[in-house]
Amino acid sequence: DIFDEVIFGCRNIRDGEFAIPSSIKTIKNSSFSFCTELKKVEFEIDSSVEVISKDSFSNSSIKEIILPPSLLRIEKCAFCKCKKLQNVDFTLCTKLTSIGNRAFCKTPIKLLIIPPSVNKFGRRTFYDCRFLNSIEILSDEFNTDFFNTLNKKGQFIVSAPNAKEIKNTLYVKHFPHLSRSKFILYTKAKAKIIDDDDDDDDIEYEWKYSDSEFF
Repeated sequence: DIFDEVIFGCRNIRDGEFAIPSSIKTIKNSSFSFCTELKKVEFEIDSSVEVISKDSFSNSSIKEIILPPSLLRIEKCAFCKCKKLQNVDFTLCTKLTSIGNRAFCKTPIKLLIIPPSVNKFGRRTFYDCRFLNSIEILSDEFNTDFFNTLNKKGQFIVSAPNAKEIKNTLYVKHFPHLSRSKFILYTKAKAKIIDDDDDDDDIEYEWKYSDSEFF
C-alpha cells in the first residue's frame, strides 16, 4: 500500500535517522514529537511533502534537516523546543510560502536563509532562539512586521539583499520585545523609520546601504 500521510513516527528510531518516503504529502500533528533518538530527517529526491503540521517535530532531538522543494507550508510549533536543531536548510524550497507561529522557537539555530517564496511569518516564529545571529530574507519585499517573529537579545543581523520595497513604516517603539537588542538591517530598499528617541528605549538599530527617510 502507498500512503500519503505520516501520522505517528517510531519513537525508537534506529541510528537516529529517518527517511520520509516520496509518497508522503503531509507530516501530521506531533508525528515525531518527543522522538529523543531522532537526529536527522531526510526526504527522498522525488519527495511529495507539502505540509509539516503543528508540533510535527517539537521536543525531538533532531539536529539537522534539509527541506524538500515540494514543501508549501510549515505550521505552528513544527520544530518548537528542538534543543539540538542547529541546521535548517531551505535551499531547495521554491514553493514554501508560510512559516507558522513559534515554528522554530527555542531552538539553537545560528543562521537562517529564507527563500524568496516565503511571504508570511507567524508571530514569534523565532522567539527565544538565543544563538540566532544572522537571518537572510531573499524575497523582493521586506515587511517590518518580521521583527515580531523574534525577541533576540544582543546584536543580530537581518539582510534583505533582494528587497525592492520595505512594507510598512518601521516604528521602533512597536518592538518592545527587542529591548536590549541591537539589530542591523542590510538593504538597498527605501524605508521610513520613526524613532521617538525616548530615554527608556533600549533598542539600538542600524540601517545599512539604504536611502532611508528618518523622522
